[in-house]
Amino acid sequence: MPQNVPLIIIAVFCYTGGSLGQVKSGTVVVTDETSRTPVFQTVMNQYGKFRALIVGAFSRSYAGGFAFDALSDPCDGQHFMDVLPSLTQVVRRYIPSAAASGQNAVCAVNFQMQKGNVFDFGRNTQQIVCGLGWDTTFGQVDLDVSCVLMDKSGEVLETVFFG
Repeated sequence: MPQNVPLIIIAVFCYTGGSLGQVKSGTVVVTDETSRTPVFQTVMNQYGKFRALIVGAFSRSYAGGFAFDALSDPCDGQHFMDVLPSLTQVVRRYIPSAAASGQNAVCAVNFQMQKGNVFDFGRNTQQIVCGLGWDTTFGQVDLDVSCVLMDKSGEVLETVFFG
């Protein structure tokens, strides 16, 4: 793991629907790599109506290794984008300087995408901003970004484009 990674958060989601309470015999186990013994274990269906669980966090110690902290924080979301506020609280607990960056700085998520990539937005996403970047050719190449919004059956609902 690169030295510039101070924190790893582990979360479980019911991505396509349902709740953790409906998971039959689902168990999350975190095992010590050296001793091969469990350091944390939880049964998912005990979290009832919740659809997400922030299991825990691996934080880098001063010695350079990682220590695991069990969090067992149930949330409502099918995707990490749905639980960004909860994830932000965890980040700020371990990296206090993240709070100094601004109220929403940790929640601002950017993804570099390439042709053919797919991204699932959180179910409560209200606004999407698309940016387009390229190396300048001093006016020799003109690029635009377009979006096509489709329903579950693949029918076009809306197109957004420049022009």
